[in-house]
Amino acid sequence: MNIKWLFFILIFSIDQTLAFDDDRTLSFPDFNRENFIDLAGYQYRKQLDDEWQATDNGFRLAGGSLGQDILYSILDFKYRTHINRFTEFRLTSHQQAFYNFKPVYHQVEIGVRPKKWLYLSFLGSPTYDKRSSDMGTALEIGARPKYYLRFAYVRHDVYHNDKNSLDDGYYQQIPIERQLEVVTQFNDVIKVKLYLIEDDYFSQFLASDVLGKQGEFNHKGDSGKLEIDYHFGEEALIGLKISGFNFNKALLTSSSQRRQTFNYVSVSSFYIFPGLQPYGESEFTLGLRYDQLNYDTQDLLAENVSVARYFDTSQMYAIALVPHRPWLNLEYALHLGHASLQSDFINQADGSIKDEGIETKFRFSMELISADKNRRLMFSSNWNLDDLQRQFWDGGHISFQGRF
Repeated sequence: MNIKWLFFILIFSIDQTLAFDDDRTLSFPDFNRENFIDLAGYQYRKQLDDEWQATDNGFRLAGGSLGQDILYSILDFKYRTHINRFTEFRLTSHQQAFYNFKPVYHQVEIGVRPKKWLYLSFLGSPTYDKRSSDMGTALEIGARPKYYLRFAYVRHDVYHNDKNSLDDGYYQQIPIERQLEVVTQFNDVIKVKLYLIEDDYFSQFLASDVLGKQGEFNHKGDSGKLEIDYHFGEEALIGLKISGFNFNKALLTSSSQRRQTFNYVSVSSFYIFPGLQPYGESEFTLGLRYDQLNYDTQDLLAENVSVARYFDTSQMYAIALVPHRPWLNLEYALHLGHASLQSDFINQADGSIKDEGIETKFRFSMELISADKNRRLMFSSNWNLDDLQRQFWDGGHISFQGRF
């Protein structure tokens, strides 16, 4: 099912996301069977994610091992200030990489607020090389970050064709991006966050190679995230989170004629509740999660290496957050899941490779906390419960989140 339709069905029956990130390469992930178990343990826990989304100024950085050669990484920075009662300045940076290297994306935004509930802005990503500058506009209604509706329109590399004096590359059609954000709540009980991004199809003719041949790169995609939380009792909640992305890429040169399709969806539900005495302010989380990633590559020059890949993981998990000192939390997590990795070489006899089985992991984390609770530094260690004899330790993770 197209992810866009999934989101619209959810909206009418009652989501930071991935926009075009300037990655003009094809992706060939080297996943291990347990990697979606790893990702579930490395991402910021629900409580910290809510604190991050509810603040206007902050910085966070995280990294966790996905194997011998690759690291899952997150970088987020956001800053918002009022120049005067009518004018605002915002600066954001973002990077998230789990299946391929991704560049850091920076965005500057300058806006005016003619009414308390209305915000109009001009935004962009100024760069040393003016060919790569982005420009756009945004309309925001409401009171950010508690409840608001925002629509943004961005033109990437808007000056490329006019200011490219280095080579003969040019855009036949420049990248255009549309963003929709909706954050609202009902009676302080139900909270909804929706983020959607659509990247229009674009085509770029690349600089001529040494043989004088000009290649082509094209891309089209969309992504989104939906979060619904129901708060009840004392600090207890039930939540649902759906996120994902689709994109189609093609890199057509004299040496490479490949098209690639990526489809990813992640669905998780969780129950968070306070602990009982004598555990004080401890919190417990019980959750279910499903991840599915399809990434197919078609090679037009060598059809026998065209491959359809499929990776999915179903898991259940439990997390216990136990305060040990005012400046120290201990976190214990257990993940149990079933994972399947499959590659189908379309034009090869007996060309199917499948790796599936049970994955079980235990995570122990120490979280250092500042006196004002606005800065947190976490160190984690993962342990393979399903392979204690050969590889009992399975990498670590460090994360920081600060609000100011």
